[in-house]
Amino acid sequence: MAYGALHDGQLCLESVITAEALRGRGFASRILGALMGWAIEQGAGGVCLQVEAQNAVAQKLYRGMGMTRELYRYRYWRGAKV
Repeated sequence: MAYGALHDGQLCLESVITAEALRGRGFASRILGALMGWAIEQGAGGVCLQVEAQNAVAQKLYRGMGMTRELYRYRYWRGAKV
């Protein structure tokens, strides 16, 4: 599953996820390819997404689809127990 939205000429991909039992069958690349094709038809000039630093499998997928430039690194802070 994934969805995307166009913003300022960019396809912003969100919630890219494949059920564990279905991983490795090419579903994610087909869905992302369809979204990217649609975005090109709409005049988009690029793609952006967010991925967790430790998610090597997802990063490999995205690199294989031409997404190679890291724009930002985020740090998430955990608060004290309440």
